[in-house]
Amino acid sequence: MLSKLDDPSPSVVRAAGRVMAREQLDMKTLDEVWQRSVAADGGPITRAAFLVFGQQGRWPRLVIACRALAAADEDVRRRGRALLDSVLASWNNSATEPTAAYLAEVQALEPTVIGRLPTRAGTELHGLIQQYGSGDG
Repeated sequence: MLSKLDDPSPSVVRAAGRVMAREQLDMKTLDEVWQRSVAADGGPITRAAFLVFGQQGRWPRLVIACRALAAADEDVRRRGRALLDSVLASWNNSATEPTAAYLAEVQALEPTVIGRLPTRAGTELHGLIQQYGSGDG
């Protein structure tokens, strides 16, 4: 399905996004979807990618939301903010622990992301990072 995101037809890209959104993808695949979405500069690929991202587990969604919030593109940041709001609102719906890679990436992006968030969201994100970074998750 990943290669279908490169199809010139928007309907094929949308369909691929819907199929991929039904799966819990590994971070390698999510990284590839991320790369396609930021290289696409908006449009159907970006919409399909964020549909996929929105259906993943809480930690992969948090990583992608932070990446998006740290991006230069305003549309990607806007989508990242919506994804972050979704992650924070549903955080306690699952009890998964982060992988070391997820936690490290979120910690590395935190200074940039916090500066782009309203105080309440920034405080909530910082608290999560501190909680899991200290091993008290």
